[in-house]
Amino acid sequence: MRSVLIRAGLVVASLVFLLTAAWALLPAIVSHMCAEWLRGHGFERVSLRLSPPGLSTMLIDELKMERPVNGERLLVEVRGAAIEYSLAGLWSKRIDRVALQHVTVGLRRLSPPELDADTVLQRESAGSDETPAALSVSDLLQRLPAVPLAELDLRELIFIREAATGPFRRMTIRGNLRQQIEGLLAEFTLQGEERGPYLLRVSDLSTHIVTVNLERIGSGSQPIVVWRSEAAAAQDRSQVQGTLDVNVQELAPVLAFLIPALSEWRDITGRVHAKWAGTLSPSAAVAAVWRDPATAVQGTVQVNIRAAQVSGFGRDLACNFTARFSGNGVGIHWSLDPGTLLSGMLEPKKEFLPDAIQGVLPVGGQPFRAESGQTISGKVHWTDSTPAFSVKGPLAVSYDAAPGSTHVELVLDQAIGSGTTVTQAEARFEVLTSLPDAIVRQLSVQRLSLRLAGNLRLRNERLEGTVEPSSALSAVGFRHGPVRFGRAVIEVRDALPFTVDPKKGLWTVERSTVMLRISDLLIGDFQLSLPKTKAVVQQITGSLASWGGEGAILVEGLVLKRFASESEPIDVDIRVSAQPALLKAAIDAGNQKKTVTLDARIAHELKTGRGDFHASLSPVVFGVDAFRVDRVWRPWPLPVVVNSGRLRGTVDLGWDLGKGSGLLLKTGAAEVELDRITGQYSQLRVSGLSTTLSFRVKPGGTISTTRPAQIKIASVSQGLQLTNVSFSTEVEWAKLESLPVVEVRDIGCETLGGHLTSQGVRADLGRRPFSFTVLARALDLSEILRLERQKGLQGWGLLDGTIPMTVTDKGITVRDAFLEARPPGGIIQYQPDEGTKSVTAASSNMDWVLKALNNFHYNMLQVGARYSADGILNLDTKLEGRNPNLKQVPPVHFNLTVQENIPALMKSLRLIEDVEGSLRERVLQP
Repeated sequence: MRSVLIRAGLVVASLVFLLTAAWALLPAIVSHMCAEWLRGHGFERVSLRLSPPGLSTMLIDELKMERPVNGERLLVEVRGAAIEYSLAGLWSKRIDRVALQHVTVGLRRLSPPELDADTVLQRESAGSDETPAALSVSDLLQRLPAVPLAELDLRELIFIREAATGPFRRMTIRGNLRQQIEGLLAEFTLQGEERGPYLLRVSDLSTHIVTVNLERIGSGSQPIVVWRSEAAAAQDRSQVQGTLDVNVQELAPVLAFLIPALSEWRDITGRVHAKWAGTLSPSAAVAAVWRDPATAVQGTVQVNIRAAQVSGFGRDLACNFTARFSGNGVGIHWSLDPGTLLSGMLEPKKEFLPDAIQGVLPVGGQPFRAESGQTISGKVHWTDSTPAFSVKGPLAVSYDAAPGSTHVELVLDQAIGSGTTVTQAEARFEVLTSLPDAIVRQLSVQRLSLRLAGNLRLRNERLEGTVEPSSALSAVGFRHGPVRFGRAVIEVRDALPFTVDPKKGLWTVERSTVMLRISDLLIGDFQLSLPKTKAVVQQITGSLASWGGEGAILVEGLVLKRFASESEPIDVDIRVSAQPALLKAAIDAGNQKKTVTLDARIAHELKTGRGDFHASLSPVVFGVDAFRVDRVWRPWPLPVVVNSGRLRGTVDLGWDLGKGSGLLLKTGAAEVELDRITGQYSQLRVSGLSTTLSFRVKPGGTISTTRPAQIKIASVSQGLQLTNVSFSTEVEWAKLESLPVVEVRDIGCETLGGHLTSQGVRADLGRRPFSFTVLARALDLSEILRLERQKGLQGWGLLDGTIPMTVTDKGITVRDAFLEARPPGGIIQYQPDEGTKSVTAASSNMDWVLKALNNFHYNMLQVGARYSADGILNLDTKLEGRNPNLKQVPPVHFNLTVQENIPALMKSLRLIEDVEGSLRERVLQP
């Protein structure tokens, strides 16, 4: 028995010891659990210290915690708090009473190291005086732990907000709240720094009357906020009615605490008044009126508020509207009377706007308004999750800058959504603006204006819309380098559809046609006429990381003018494909008869600045019924006519758009092929010209032939005809503003029954004179004498010789040319007409000369020639031989000097050829 008692005592002692230890450790355990629970709700630096709990009371010696809230940091400090409870209350998760001796709640600005990257960028762009976001009561309460209690005794609550303006920057709150069987009763005083205290009373008693009153304490003070709602029970239903009246001017200090942007809170005036009445089930409590399906309430709300300044938004703001509503436990219907609902001067903070919009908006406040000429209606349906709503307009929101500068209008026709999210909407927009000078100067124009109109449709976060026809961008007074124009208009001809999908980060612009009109477009001394130009947008798509698009530019009848002359109209088709890193274009151009077409391709890498260009000229057939070069420009300024033949060409270029160095040509090649070209240059006729010229561009811009070009010409004629002309040539062109260096080799041709050849010359056309020598072989004397067209004079024989030629700035000169007859010589026969015979009959010497030349067999014929730049040819001729018919006459030696005007001779020969050709064509015609 004794051992049993001893063991029982030990057990009891152990239990007492364990209970005592647990009781001693309970504050630390509870402190740790509560601190972890607060950390789980987002609080930081939590410090909680509890005293050992009693049977019905527990003391909180100290509680500190903090966390970021909307760009500020919330700091909470509680000292000397008592919590009273009972076992029955704890079992039902309820505390009887909380007494707070001293509580401090502060909101201070976050320092840059505490901000995330996006917020830091916003603050840097806005400056150090950025205003924090508005703060609602729910922002605070949902971040503090909810404690169900029957009574709250608040001895002192000090609320400090650094960013707040007005007397409640530092606010002290004292009061008591009781929630008992008879209802809810609360009474608090609010004390600011500059004003007298405010009194807040809240009651929700079993009398079915709910009241909320906020007023200043003092004699003659008017209520600031008055809320009264009461219900009267009946047999089958209860009547409910209520009113709300807010004196906004007196409430402004409190609003300035919640919304720091209200820096001019003293100038806020106005009232908000609402009243309602309805019926509900007798069994429904007033607090559950909106959850009862039998509820039916209707009423009106009148708002008339004016604010002198809302930082970051605007000034001189006015809100005026009258709303009517009716609803029940399922939903509520409302409507707004027509009129101007919101107006003022808009001054938004730039960090809240995209960069593109910031650049467009003018400096300073601009008027805006929200208005409707018809009743705006809507409804809200209560659901188990989030309420659904719908709005039916039209509601017009407009923005107007300085008169004639900018007008932006958005008309909301319909909106559907749930919670705070709009899922479907329809709206129309219109933008009329003259862009700011900062943008205009960058684009080198005097004025730039935009007219943009269209509609928008939102479908489950996908935005669809169209830009309406007649939307246009106009530019006036463009001038950049040699390019200038008076006015240019880009106008949407077909509706331009587009879509934006923010969820996927995608946007698309669909097919449309855009017209371009430009007046007085000048490039240097040239004027471009674009009678019909349009751009076709095939499709443009993009995302946050990339974009791409395709389109075309069509120009019909492009005409280039200079002074009183102009080009033949041409059509240009440019097909463009663009991406962030690469721009491509395919160009097809040609005259309107399609006798000349050009096909080109351009590719340019936007990031590296490298690009290439390829163009090919399709075979051009020259002819009266095909293509005539003299019709390219009217009137034709060059003495060049091409009658027949074919022309083909290609060009390849590569460039590098270096930083600060402009366009640097890296590679280049071109090829021109001429096939049997027949035409005329001034008085020079060319027939059967064929060659292929290949050029390349070296670094630095030097142009040269890649290989010697073999040139063959069937016939060259300017009075004197050269046939079977052939030679090779190379060209090197160091600078386009200078003349090239030309090397001509292996020259050969047939003329006057013989051959002319030359080894050629290398000549810098910009540095004359330069010389070369022509060798003459087997020239037929009969062909030479035929040039003179002298009646009765003919001869036979072959001549050889050399002709040294020099090209000067004044023209071509010949010095010390020498021709000599081939052995054994030849024959010259001269039969003068009767007029010449009668003149020479008086002189026996002349009679003897004419008889000798009647059948003169020469064994030596030498000709020395000099040709000056003024076109005068001097010939010194030596002739030896005899007439075999005159046997008694010894051999005769002639020395003859002749001077001839070669240009006049060539002109006469050309005239004779033209007359003969014209007669031949007339005779041969059927």
